Parts: sequence; structure tokens; C-alpha cells
Amino acid sequence: MAGSRPSEVDEPVRHGGRSSAFAGRIKYLTRVSDDASLIEQPSARRARPIRLIVAIALVVLAYVGLLVLYAVSGHTRGIGTDEGPPPGGVRVELKPEDIDGAAERMTVGIDLSVDSSLVDEGALTLARSVTVVIDPSAGTRQVTFPAGQIPGVNRVQIVLDGDIRNWPLDNYQIRLLVGAYDGSPETGSVLDSTVSVDGEVQGWRIAVEPNADLTGFGFHVFDIDVRRSGDTLAFAGIMLLVLIALPLVAWFVASWTYWGGRAVQPTLLSWMAAMLFATVPLRNFLPGSPPAGSWIDAVIVLWVIVGLVGALGVYVMAWWHQSRQPG
Repeated sequence: MAGSRPSEVDEPVRHGGRSSAFAGRIKYLTRVSDDASLIEQPSARRARPIRLIVAIALVVLAYVGLLVLYAVSGHTRGIGTDEGPPPGGVRVELKPEDIDGAAERMTVGIDLSVDSSLVDEGALTLARSVTVVIDPSAGTRQVTFPAGQIPGVNRVQIVLDGDIRNWPLDNYQIRLLVGAYDGSPETGSVLDSTVSVDGEVQGWRIAVEPNADLTGFGFHVFDIDVRRSGDTLAFAGIMLLVLIALPLVAWFVASWTYWGGRAVQPTLLSWMAAMLFATVPLRNFLPGSPPAGSWIDAVIVLWVIVGLVGALGVYVMAWWHQSRQPG
């Protein structure tokens, strides 16, 4: 009958309709909320190019810094001038040419300039033989420039004192004695002499200081300090950072796959294995070729290999768990 109260039989139907509408509203709001959470906020979009610009600036700064270090490093802080030999004497020029840190040797070229009284009249040949004494030396300590010949450049190997296992922070010291004789040291007399040390060896910084306390009897004594140059240290640091980054990236991928529920990509197993096999070639590419057993092997290279193997194992476990899941 029109206008009559609804019967009790209609109440459950009406309440049921209200419940269904309310539940649908909740589902809609939940879906909208989830979709909104996936929408990237404007602040996040603005921060992304800023981070990219900062990263590019850091890379460019590191590149320019390495070029500057390469340009200014490797020089010898030597001694001596371009003046000629003293009257009746000789001028000994020492030029570092090569350094072998593993063998603890420095190859030095010895050039001799003599006063006009020691050469043949009207010629450039020596009137008398001149012997240069250099100590310590890996071979002979006496370099003889024979009479009747134009003095040429002789090369000797100087013994250094250091330990390449401390690469790239290895440094070498030596106390060098240099003198010249008219004739042989056994029968001749000491010549008045001046000594200059100058030149450069790529990848090394050489500092030479005269030791006045030991200079006497016509001999010259120098304290020589040899270290890796700044560009070599920077290059080594970048290479070591690259090695350290390998296991970090591998663990990031493996952990997100195993604990984060990411889908396993079988090709990433080959990628991790490639990084593992690339570790040794990268280590051998380090400047100066540090020998096996250096501190970097115990502190960095060994743990890089362990980290890569661990990440590879975690990724294999993730593949195993996902392969056992139904569907």
C-alpha cells in the first residue's frame, strides 16, 4: 500500500545494498590511492636532473684533474746548473731514464763534459782517459771514458732501497756518491768536478738533495728519493674504485632479486660471471704492475672476488626458489 512503512522483510535487502555500495566505494578509494602512490611527485622529477648534472660535473672534474696531474707530474727535482766544467775539471751529468720498482733499480745515463785542457788540441777527443765513480751500482762502479775518443753517454743501474709490495705508496731512497778521476782510481788523481742531476721518468717523482756533510775529497754525495707521481696515484685510485664497485653492483642486483621479489633474468648470471673473470685483467692493468701478494691483493682484490662469488651464489639461490614456485 502506497505510503505505508517498509516491511521488515525489505530491511535486509536495503541494508545489503548499502553494504555493497560502501564496499565498492572503499575499493575505489583504495585503487585511487594506490595509483596516486605510483605517480612521481613533481619534486622527485625536479631532483632527478639535478642529480644527473651533479654526477656529470663530478666525472668531468675528475677527468680534468687527472689531465692536470698528468701534465705536472713526473718531473725530477734535480740539482745543478747548465754551467760548463770547472777549469781543469769535468762536469758529470746524470739523467734518470727508467725505474724498475720490482727489481729496485734505476737506470741512469752518464754524460761527461770536460775542460779544454783535457781534450786533444784541435779535436774533441780526450787527451787522457777519465773515470767516473758512481756508487752504489748494480754492475761496475767505474765508468771509463777512454783517451782518444769523444765522450759518449754510458748507462748504469743504481740500486734502490724500497718495497714494491707497498704499491702505489712505495718509495725508494738511495745515497749516491759520484766522483771523477784523471786516469784510473788506482793510479790517477781526483779531478775537480761538478755534478748535475736532471730529467724525468714517466710515472715517477724524483727528488735529489745534496748531502753537504759527506761531500769531500772531490766527491759529491746526494740523497735521492723516488716515489710514484700524482697522476699514477690518481689512476691507481680510480682503478681500485672500479674494482670495488663490481661486487657492490652485483650484490645490489642479487639482493633485490632474492629478497625484493624481482624476476630472475638468466642473462644476469653471465654478466656476474663476466665481472668475476674481468677482475684479474683489471688488477693486472694497474700502473706499475704490482706483483702478486701486494697489500692491494689482500685488502681489495681478494675480497672483490669473494664478493662477486657471493653475489653470484645469492642470485643462483633466487633462481632456484623462483623455479620451484608453481606457475
